[in-house]
Amino acid sequence: MFDLALPLKLSTITIILFPSVLLAAIFYVTTKLSIKRRDDLKNLAVQNGFSFEKTASSSFIFGNLNRFKLITGNTVHSKHADNILKIKKNGLMWEIFDYSYSLPGQRYNKKYARRETVIQIPLNKDLPIFSLRPSAKIFNIDTLGSSGIKFEDRFEFSKKYSVHGNDENRIKTLLTPSFRNLLMATETKPYISYNGNILAIFIKNKILSPVSILSFVDYCSKIIEEVRKN
Repeated sequence: MFDLALPLKLSTITIILFPSVLLAAIFYVTTKLSIKRRDDLKNLAVQNGFSFEKTASSSFIFGNLNRFKLITGNTVHSKHADNILKIKKNGLMWEIFDYSYSLPGQRYNKKYARRETVIQIPLNKDLPIFSLRPSAKIFNIDTLGSSGIKFEDRFEFSKKYSVHGNDENRIKTLLTPSFRNLLMATETKPYISYNGNILAIFIKNKILSPVSILSFVDYCSKIIEEVRKN
């Protein structure tokens, strides 16, 4: 005789097992994509003269990555860097890496983890500490808590970018008309910060493909040229 309870038992087992199967599938796909990206960037390194490191050292993570506090406006958590490309370019050591982190209140929720491809270059120049990022304003007040530094001669620039730092006059001198024209002439909308030692550049929530990394390096080279004029 057919057991009427059997379909119910199977449904119960399916309900119990489905989350585990789904998590296993997500883990498998994520791992495969991670391996593919690592291999793609290894190939990029070989073809373009970069050195490649799979993961960052603890000193890199807890030293260098802490410099992003100025950009995010908050202390970030669960910092991790991997797929690190390094190259000496125009006398400067460039580091390009995948950076992931969580904002306060999202520390243990991977769903909200942010990932970005970051370029950082030690400059060791006497420049003002500053951060520049695409504007995010509510009622004309910058979300970092103030209206930021305004450029009266280029209202469009102040509307597109928020600039913050510790020395308004020197920052305005640094961001020359040609520098601002470079930033205005593209849809890239980079985030840029300088902490007195290292210049960091990235696009928010954007992991760049190998081809896009090369294009972004070319673009960042133009930014470096503008910065080194000072």
